[in-house]
Amino acid sequence: MSTPPLPARPDATDPPKSVAANTVDLIRDALRGSAQGVAQDGAPAEKRPAGHPACGDVIAGYRLVRLLGRGGMAEVYEAIQLRLRRPVALKLLIIDEERRELAPRFLREARAMMQVRHGNLTTIHDAGRIEGLHYLAMELIPGGDLAQRINRDGALPVDEAVRLMIGCCDGMAALHAAGLVHRDIKPGNIFLDADGEPKIGDFGLARQTSGADRMTVTGSAWGTPSYMAPEQIVGAADVDARADIYALGATFYTMVTGREPFSGETAYLATFKAMTEPFPDPRALNPAVPAALATIIRMATELERSRRYSSARSMREDLERAARQAMLLHAGTVSGGANTVTAPFVPPPTSRPATPPTRPLPRSRGWSGVAFGFALLGIVGWWSQRAPAASPTFPVWATAGGNDGFGRWVEITVADATTRLRYRPAGTFRMGSPIGEPGRLSNENEHTVTISRGFWMQETECDQAFYHAVMRENPSRHRGVQLPVEQVAWHDAQAFCAALHLHGAPARLPSEAEWEYACRAGSTSPFAGPEVTTMGWVAPDLLRVQWQLGEGAARRWCEEHQDDLRLRARPIGRRLPNGAGFFDLHGNVLEWCADHWDGRTAHPSEERIDPLSSVGDFAVARGGSWFHEPQMARSAARMALETNRREDHLGFRFVIPDQKDAVVPQ
Repeated sequence: MSTPPLPARPDATDPPKSVAANTVDLIRDALRGSAQGVAQDGAPAEKRPAGHPACGDVIAGYRLVRLLGRGGMAEVYEAIQLRLRRPVALKLLIIDEERRELAPRFLREARAMMQVRHGNLTTIHDAGRIEGLHYLAMELIPGGDLAQRINRDGALPVDEAVRLMIGCCDGMAALHAAGLVHRDIKPGNIFLDADGEPKIGDFGLARQTSGADRMTVTGSAWGTPSYMAPEQIVGAADVDARADIYALGATFYTMVTGREPFSGETAYLATFKAMTEPFPDPRALNPAVPAALATIIRMATELERSRRYSSARSMREDLERAARQAMLLHAGTVSGGANTVTAPFVPPPTSRPATPPTRPLPRSRGWSGVAFGFALLGIVGWWSQRAPAASPTFPVWATAGGNDGFGRWVEITVADATTRLRYRPAGTFRMGSPIGEPGRLSNENEHTVTISRGFWMQETECDQAFYHAVMRENPSRHRGVQLPVEQVAWHDAQAFCAALHLHGAPARLPSEAEWEYACRAGSTSPFAGPEVTTMGWVAPDLLRVQWQLGEGAARRWCEEHQDDLRLRARPIGRRLPNGAGFFDLHGNVLEWCADHWDGRTAHPSEERIDPLSSVGDFAVARGGSWFHEPQMARSAARMALETNRREDHLGFRFVIPDQKDAVVPQ
């Protein structure tokens, strides 16, 4: 089912008063309603209500406030997590004899999303089963979904559609990097947060690309017909990320036209059209759609998946180039050599005049019956027999762990805050920058470095929620639980690591070599991605102009424009990760390293093993920030700062050396 629009949740920044007031009222009402159901020790007296749950019931520590929506297999409630007094959306599976086999698919949504975190994907807080009832706790999202927006306002402005689709590509790139395929991308599963940013949700059909979690169903094709790739319609066993690329292209078509690409009175008719008719050109309904965007849609929705974009990142790159009116990198030609980037659209003779939609986009469309029909017809079957994967080992200090497309990851929880770390194995790389690299400084002498011992590094910069959980204070100028902690001196970061050690995690700051090794993730270019703006936030154009006059001018300009939201750190994990799964190593906030430095001495030329400098009165900071020009965010760029320096663009992330004492989780 499609999750209904959800109320706002305090997120990356302090919420406006109206949102905060609504949240406080929601919590107060829920707690007032729970007064009759609290035991003497203060814990909620849980019960399994007879029949369907009702508002006011407590399910696994969540008090139901109001029903948000009901579909064929689940109900979604606005609820309060009583222990944290946090508003959530609680999804409950409706179980009956006919649907009992759907329980594994429902819980798959939680397993899938707990493997990956990204700003353009909805967050799953909790999931489980209690007294036969399966539940899933998700973040609340205030802006409704794209289907509601399109039903209300019609086709989106082209520039807004491009912006939203770029965000969707970012989210899907993160999901695919984790080895997962969504399989049900559509407007109703793309939600809009309070800032209008897209968040992909409803992962009930997501599965691993390996097929390890695939249920043994023959000839099943789950999804929404108008947005399903042909190989998914026929229930192919090897559906991969390119099925999601098709759905992104079909969804983009709906964004710019206000219409589904294929429609029919029944799912069968829509499916028949999708399998037999060419994908429609959006310019037949909306002549304002540029030819380049029509080309992107066409390439994303090719019938033969080998001709589609190979990745969400490639589609994103073309979208960005189309927005700048630059030549596309990955698309532009069709059979016969016609370049659709510049070719005008000529409607075929049978085309009808464009008319407004006569009915709203469907919230959900039943599909299992069509799948059963395909099975009876014997069009195709699919199955999977796979031995269960061995449980990954993770350190004794970790509270959770697993494997994804980037490798091993673990989590540490302190109080109610959790942070994720990724493993970087031992290896050898070229540290520094080659002569001729744009922005290169003479102290970046390129040389070979060997990291002899693997280590765990925070996936993102240390956020304010986790810092506060450990230190019970928050020094940041700009507050928000998902913002990186800033205004942290080198000694403050060292004190944090010592405090975390008391919680059983032997944390420390990374050496300069470890930091660059993790940042490069095998790359040799100035940045770990094609463009720094895809990997992190650096100074906006107007601030870069001030840098031409010097750092003093840049600081004065920032003070004069301190209400500009671009002049501050952004929520962690909102840009693309590098090849090792780390976010924000380029830009956002500078990050302290363990090394001391005099600010002048260059790297030595000889090969080194595990280098760590203790000479100099300054400490090393890496990665650039929202305040700095792009060249300072290069993988090799170094800065020397006083150890007592505190800035609103200066933070850190910690590492934990690999330990021999690993256990297998039960």
